Amino acid sequence: MSEESVPGVLQRIVDAINAGDADAFISAFAADGSIEDWGRVLSGAEEIRRWAVAEAIDAGATMRMLRADPAAEPAAHVAAGSLSDSAEARLAWRGRGFTIESTASVTVRGDRAVSLRLVPYTS
Repeated sequence: MSEESVPGVLQRIVDAINAGDADAFISAFAADGSIEDWGRVLSGAEEIRRWAVAEAIDAGATMRMLRADPAAEPAAHVAAGSLSDSAEARLAWRGRGFTIESTASVTVRGDRAVSLRLVPYTS
């Protein structure tokens, strides 16, 4: 796993949401990227952008990484013929009308997220 791959991509995702920057959020994802948000799957740049704006940016959401474990599932996936790295993080979200924690599982190919899976955090 490259030093930039998982921690850097996760941080770029968090920074983009906190800045309310949909373009920066999209640029953290591969062209074939996807988000699974509590069971709902969104694929491709346009669906990811709509999710970022509607579910996070327009809701005034901010994220804080509480824990990141780049070794959660090291170098585990083969996607589109390329080795991908994955990791898990615990995120704290705040927005208008909500405060939650979620577990984020991210799979990274190169310097972009191939998938981001968000589920409710359970201790």
